[in-house]
Amino acid sequence: MTRTTHSRTRTPRKSRGGSLIEILVTIVIFTIGILGLVQVFPSGLGILRTTRTNTVATALARAQMEQIKANVEQLPEAILPINYARVGGQWVIQADLSRMPGDPTPIGTGIRLDGTIFNADGDFGYWPYFSGANVMRRVIGEARVVPSPRFVDGAGGTLYGGLMNLQFGPVFVQPGFVSNFIVYGNDLNRNWVEDFDRVANAPIRGNRDRFTSFIDEDGLFLSLPQGPYRADAPGFARQYRLTATARYSGGVPNERRSFVGVVVSVPSAGAGVRPVHYPIDLASVLAVTGLTFDRVELDTVRVQRVYENTTNFLTNAQVAGSQSLLDDAAFQYRLMNAQVGTLLFNPLASNYQEQRGFGRVSQVARVDYDVLDWRIIREDFRVPNAAPYHQSLILNSIKVAGDRDLDGVAFTGIGIDVPAIAGGTERRDVVVVDSETGGIFLPDSYRVDKSKGIITFIDIDGAQANGLTGRIVFPQNAGPTVVDDIRGRSVRVLYQGNGEFAVQLVKATSEYSVAWNASLGFAQCYVGGSDPGLGLDTTTRIYFPKNDIGKKVIIGEVWFQDGSGSPRVLREQEFIIQAPQVADWGAYAYVDIREKAAAALLFDFSRGYAVRRVRGASVGVRVTWNPTEFTLTNDTDQNLTRVGRWLASQRTSSTETFLVRGENQ
Repeated sequence: MTRTTHSRTRTPRKSRGGSLIEILVTIVIFTIGILGLVQVFPSGLGILRTTRTNTVATALARAQMEQIKANVEQLPEAILPINYARVGGQWVIQADLSRMPGDPTPIGTGIRLDGTIFNADGDFGYWPYFSGANVMRRVIGEARVVPSPRFVDGAGGTLYGGLMNLQFGPVFVQPGFVSNFIVYGNDLNRNWVEDFDRVANAPIRGNRDRFTSFIDEDGLFLSLPQGPYRADAPGFARQYRLTATARYSGGVPNERRSFVGVVVSVPSAGAGVRPVHYPIDLASVLAVTGLTFDRVELDTVRVQRVYENTTNFLTNAQVAGSQSLLDDAAFQYRLMNAQVGTLLFNPLASNYQEQRGFGRVSQVARVDYDVLDWRIIREDFRVPNAAPYHQSLILNSIKVAGDRDLDGVAFTGIGIDVPAIAGGTERRDVVVVDSETGGIFLPDSYRVDKSKGIITFIDIDGAQANGLTGRIVFPQNAGPTVVDDIRGRSVRVLYQGNGEFAVQLVKATSEYSVAWNASLGFAQCYVGGSDPGLGLDTTTRIYFPKNDIGKKVIIGEVWFQDGSGSPRVLREQEFIIQAPQVADWGAYAYVDIREKAAAALLFDFSRGYAVRRVRGASVGVRVTWNPTEFTLTNDTDQNLTRVGRWLASQRTSSTETFLVRGENQ
């Protein structure tokens, strides 16, 4: 009998699981480790966020600077800080030369739960419009040669004229505020006369007289060219823009006030009557309540012809060879879109030239206006030519209408009324402007990924044969127009970014006149030692208003004396305007010529002047942002404090370059 032996393979027993104590110990160890790591991450993540935000701010600044360089002829004369006064039931926006650059202090005494800022005279509006970057919103003299005419869609059909889009629109147009929107031309020739009566009411003779202003040497009267009778507009009055600094008595001794852009009207001559030089009583034009007008300072007086805003341009047939009527035709424009800032000029202005001195200069249009909100990001580009028609925006986190804003108030859009798909108007968080007309794209022509910052244009009819079709509401049209192919069309996208980014132009005044006493007005500087009665050591400094701190100026000629008593001269030297020192004269900003001439002791006035040709040289872009938030309450004082703290914690990034407008501008 055979015995069979079976072999067995022993299977090892499974390992037993860890005990509850072991599991708890493991959890504790992991928790301690993770908590340690978590404490390290916030700092690193914060650094990454800050670095990323700095990069975005730099990109915004560079994009704005490139736009300015591409449109250097349109560079403004100045950007000024502002204040507000209640006059006749309306708010008047005034230049405030005492405000220092970068001062974000709110203009008001309290803020309500809904974000409305107010003072003793009443409510202004939503607080971000009146604080931060927006305290410096007045644009003076954005200029360009009148563009060549072309056909432009809008106002119920096709118009013909020269189109101009403002660089820093939308424009501040708000109910209850007096508009500062003025369109004007080159400076008129200025003549000072002793015998004013021989000029006032004297018939205009020759071409040059039409572009000359006369001011008497006592600084009391101004004489401006009258216009011809206009059969197309009976009772028409020419208007002129006046800038001047005047002296007053009855208040602070030698009180002076600067006026920037006062509009003066001159009635046209009657039918068959020859135009004359029309006298203007400056005491009535520049009246200040509680003070007595003494005189204007002659070297501060500047006068320009104001353009007529009209829907009916004078034509070649109406002008019919009349030089006087051609003068009026050349100063006509149509405001196509008041909020966006689109203007159309009479085609007769494109080849028009004005007599200045011994020659003729091209017709220039200049515009004074107030920026609505520097927080509105403006990006210019052309609609892509190929599908999928995407365009990446600089910011990849865009504010969404209806979401909670930085102060807890719901965000309602970028602050302008635009056409809605269903008719009427609405507020939107992203607006696409047709740069070729000032029209507004309806939102069914594009979509925006607001979390990624990508805009995509949509073919509304889905037919590839006729290109990328979109709908645009052209200026002053009742409804939209279908445009068969919008590819390659120039557009401007307006939006606001999370983080409260604001992109602001910072510019020194183009030219400064030299004042001869201790109070400075707009575009003025004071040479130390001009007024010996001050009794202060100011003999090597040139003073400027505080709003010019940090800006660069070029001084064409400076005469001074050194220790030897010999006159010496500096020519075409660049200086940075410094902040006033605690004990400095008048708390004005200044430059000190000892930076360039260490041996200088005092200015030399032996030639009747010591300083000439002072002009601004710097153009910069300041970007501010703040990712923090807060919540408004029912306590108006506490709200003002919270806003002040938030503004004080803003971050800033700046870039600067050297740009000067052309001599004709």
